[in-house]
Amino acid sequence: MNKNPITLTILDNGNLEIKRNISRKDFKELYLDKKRKDYIRPEWGNILDESRYLGNGWEDLKGHLGLTDSPIIGHDVIRDDDEHIIEADKVWWFPEYMIIDELEELLKNKKVVFRMA
Repeated sequence: MNKNPITLTILDNGNLEIKRNISRKDFKELYLDKKRKDYIRPEWGNILDESRYLGNGWEDLKGHLGLTDSPIIGHDVIRDDDEHIIEADKVWWFPEYMIIDELEELLKNKKVVFRMA
């Protein structure tokens, strides 16, 4: 597969649009448990990595900011020597995470929008 699974676009209003570039089937096959032949729900860090964003200024910050289980994506994150976050240029989150599954939204509608924090 030559295409990145997703494309990230910062919208004019500051929100982050995550667009699926490959078929739903191909996306699920990327995260298939080969032994059980089941789809494994990927973490956003895996998706960012597979799409070549991780390590290029983008990070999965879930569990690193605030007291929420919401998925959080950051850009240009600065850390101290102990890897604690000092500053992040931009941060987005999915506040509806308890009501709407953001990955299902991405699979179903080919895109999902995270809000700028």
